Amino acid sequence: ANESGQSVALTATSNDTSLVGNPSISGSGANRTLSYAPVADGTGTVTITVTADDGQSANNAFSRSFSITISSVNDAPSFDAIAAQSAAEDAGTQSVSITGVSPGPANESGQSVALTATSNDTSLVGNPSISGSGANRTLSYAPVADGTGTVTIMVTVDDGQALSNTFSRSFTITISSVNDAPRFDAIAAQSAAEDAGTQSVGITGVSPGPANESAQSVTL
Repeated sequence: ANESGQSVALTATSNDTSLVGNPSISGSGANRTLSYAPVADGTGTVTITVTADDGQSANNAFSRSFSITISSVNDAPSFDAIAAQSAAEDAGTQSVSITGVSPGPANESGQSVALTATSNDTSLVGNPSISGSGANRTLSYAPVADGTGTVTIMVTVDDGQALSNTFSRSFTITISSVNDAPRFDAIAAQSAAEDAGTQSVGITGVSPGPANESAQSVTL
C-alpha cells in the first residue's frame, strides 16, 4: 500500500516474431489487456515475456512468461483466373491451360490437389477433362457436333482436407456457327433405251445441313 502511488508500465516481447510479433498492452490500474496477432500462415509455439516496471531505481521490474500455440488451419487451394474461350462449331477437342495451381501457402506444399470441371450445358460442351500435375494443368473440351452458343465451365480444385478444401472459378466458352455443306442421297446408276425421250430420276434427302441450318435454301 505504501507504493500505491507508483505508476506501472507493462511491456511484452515475443521470442519468435516470425510466429507472433511483440504484443501490445493497453489499459491502466490492476487490469490490463495484452493483444497479439499470429503472423499469416505461421504455426508453432512462441513464448511471450511480460515485464512490469514501476520506474524505481531498484527492484523495479518483474517478469512472467506464457506460451501461445498457433495451430494449423487449412488454407483453401487456388489457381489463376481462366480467360473466356471461343471455338468454332465442330472444331474438335480444344485445350486450355490452367496455371498457378497451388494447395495453399508454403506450409501446405505437401498437399495433393485434384481439379475437376463441369459444364452447365452438356448439349453444347460435355464436362471437360483435366490432365497434368503440379502448378500447371491442361483442360480439354470438345464442342458437341453442330452445337452453337455459350456455355459456362466451372473448375474446382480440392486439396483433400477436412475444411476449406475447395476453391472454384468459372469461365465461358462461346461456340460460333460454321456453315455445314448441303447434302443429298446417293443416286443409283441409271439406264435408258435409245430414243427413249425425257427420263426422270428422283433426288432424295436434299438438306441444307443440320437442324440449325434448316432455314437455308438449297439450289440444285
